[in-house]
Amino acid sequence: MTIFCSILNSEDSSVYSLISLDNRSRNANEDNLADDDIKVELAPITVQLAHVRQLLGHTQEAIEAYTDIIKRNLADESSLAMASNNLVSFKGLKDVSDNLKKLDRLIEKGSGPQIFQLARGLDLKLSPKQREAIYANRVLLLLHSNRINQARELVGALPDMFPDSVMPVLLQAAVLVRENKAGRAEEILGQFSEKFLDKSKVVLLARAQVAAGAGHPQVEAESL
Repeated sequence: MTIFCSILNSEDSSVYSLISLDNRSRNANEDNLADDDIKVELAPITVQLAHVRQLLGHTQEAIEAYTDIIKRNLADESSLAMASNNLVSFKGLKDVSDNLKKLDRLIEKGSGPQIFQLARGLDLKLSPKQREAIYANRVLLLLHSNRINQARELVGALPDMFPDSVMPVLLQAAVLVRENKAGRAEEILGQFSEKFLDKSKVVLLARAQVAAGAGHPQVEAESL
């Protein structure tokens, strides 16, 4: 099963979000801002509330909120990026081509030592977890659209971009499995788990799943 990554602006609490939305709305009205300016001011909390609704299973409300933010194009860059990514994470493999287009607008080739970067200065506006979720979702969509070379290129850049995360090695393994190289995927996951013992649990679980799918019962048993 493919799991896509959604991102949240800050605290994952509907009560906090509602209070923040009310406060910011009141402040915006007191400042006599135009309607469009108010929408921009409230966009971060609107995205946050949509994410909470998504987690609570209020799917249609979340979809409508994300879609409205994207279509109106009145939010700040980081809120638009989060709305686009969260909509992609919700839709998953539905309409892969459209989802890829949404994320392609957020990622571009870097001009310096970093091969990839986020567009419109988003690297400075989003947290590492938020940036990582965007890249991870793009890799998964590339794999499901059979754009293996592009997925491999992007995955190859992720360890340097997110050195403290397990996500890069998990995505590397996913690419290898798609290339029918399950043995190599098991190998890199095993090496990572030995090198980073504090992060080995999720990596070994992934290794066991790869081994089970490849019909390698001994590796599967060793990983559990």
